[in-house]
Amino acid sequence: MPEEQQPKAAQWPDGETMTAHCPNCETPATVDIVNVRRWQMTWRPVDCDNCFAEFELSADGSTAFEPGHQ
Repeated sequence: MPEEQQPKAAQWPDGETMTAHCPNCETPATVDIVNVRRWQMTWRPVDCDNCFAEFELSADGSTAFEPGHQ
């Protein structure tokens, strides 16, 4: 595959964790990002401890409900 067509690795922030705000109740959660950075994933699943919503945290800090879990 030509270099310009290869997908770019997600740019997770430095450090072992980042804060994600639940898209349902806005409760902040500290999320481990060591493995998602190592495995070059673009997002990771998160469960809200307050309202139990399941959502995705992207490398840029954005959140979205997981499909089928709204």
